Amino acid sequence: MRRRCPTLIVLLLLTAPSCAQLSDRELLYDQKSEFNHIQVRRAQDGLVTLIFADSLNPATQTALYPDRPHELILPYAKAMAATFLYQPQPKRVLIVGLGGGALPSFLRKHYPDTQVTVVELDPKVIEVARKFFGFKEDDKLKAVAGDGRKFIETTDQTYDLIILDAYGPESIPRALATREFLEAVKRRLADGGIVSSNIPGPINNDLYDEMIRTYQVVFPELHVVKAPEPSIQQTVVSFPVKSNLKKEELVRRAEELGQRLKLKFDLADVVRKGYRTAPSIPSSTRVLRDSDKQ
Repeated sequence: MRRRCPTLIVLLLLTAPSCAQLSDRELLYDQKSEFNHIQVRRAQDGLVTLIFADSLNPATQTALYPDRPHELILPYAKAMAATFLYQPQPKRVLIVGLGGGALPSFLRKHYPDTQVTVVELDPKVIEVARKFFGFKEDDKLKAVAGDGRKFIETTDQTYDLIILDAYGPESIPRALATREFLEAVKRRLADGGIVSSNIPGPINNDLYDEMIRTYQVVFPELHVVKAPEPSIQQTVVSFPVKSNLKKEELVRRAEELGQRLKLKFDLADVVRKGYRTAPSIPSSTRVLRDSDKQ
């Protein structure tokens, strides 16, 4: 029987390839780990794609060119770059979720003095990122295999920026979405620190309202940057204190940052089209808690 490829996949994280397109790409790696069914495919132009193929809806995690892994290809990753308009000079960054390592590689290229720690649950994903995606560690960039929540709850380090990139459209880890977790994240922020989260939008995320409501209970100010189409992902930037930053200022910063970093995409256009005020979620909406029944 032919494998089903719902239209939803085309809307996923990127310029998401269809099932037919994926089958046309060279299969470089196909193994099951303790946590994922990991596939790596390469297109004729050299674009390498990391896929979690655990269900009928294969989720594309990363797409990049290994000889220039810092170039952001996926729409969601371009929206995540808007994070640096809010936190222009982070000294210490924590990322939960590695994928192929596009965001850490972006940071290492453009913010060479920043200390970056990436926590990835699946050790095989780290191996694959190193082997196929040009992910290279050094004294400023380290990948740690482990549970992101446990890491945050046990570290005594504080961070100028915490990036949560572990939410999938079909796999929202509840332990990384509850009030208790977000409060732990907040405690790990340095003065002036912020949180940036890649969250599936409401079209394919049954928990969207509850997630946003939970964020709003913990953080007094939220900003949203929707990823360029066809993605339906959203970057949610959370502040522990009020910033009152406006869209016009963010667009101006995006123009300057895009020119300074010589980005291959128009960051200002991403912000201009994708910026949203934080959704108005009714106060009666359930706040996600550790005690919730799964």
